Amino acid sequence: MALHVAAILGSTREGRVGSRVGLWVKQQLAARPDLTHDLIDLSDDPTLGTQAEAIVDDPVMLQTHLGPNMPSSGNYPTSVRPYAARIAQADALIFITPE
Repeated sequence: MALHVAAILGSTREGRVGSRVGLWVKQQLAARPDLTHDLIDLSDDPTLGTQAEAIVDDPVMLQTHLGPNMPSSGNYPTSVRPYAARIAQADALIFITPE
């Protein structure tokens, strides 16, 4: 059974370099016959970064998401669920982040 690797592009900023790095990583993973891969681009959902900033900037929202609704319980915000499902399928993760 092939190892499934998910590479996550962590920047949603316009003009980011990460998308070029992500494509390079995807090519490297595709060249490996012993791997399957998934390139998860967080900029596919333009509201995701805004929602995360709103949660972090608001103490009540932060407590709501880090209290009983903490992601480890599987109770993800609706916008995060598709990403969480794809990440859950991975055997290994690569994070591509800005400096």
